[in-house]
Amino acid sequence: MQDERILQAARELIARHGANATAIASDRVVSVGRLGSRPDLDLAYRVLSAVERLVAEQTVEVSPTAAMAVTPGQSEAAGG
Repeated sequence: MQDERILQAARELIARHGANATAIASDRVVSVGRLGSRPDLDLAYRVLSAVERLVAEQTVEVSPTAAMAVTPGQSEAAGG
């Protein structure tokens, strides 16, 4: 399976299962590991990695430093 197809599979998992996509991909790795061949397991791991990467890219974290960049008394909407 090509990288683009792996990314597509990961996107579909996220679209269908949202926040549960990582857990579902991880469960798939476990079940394929028990019953599948090595190439199938490698593929399941690649999909899991893609899901994790896409979810991480979608997660926006505000660091304490960035949160303190706004001076007290100023609003972000006012432009600082």
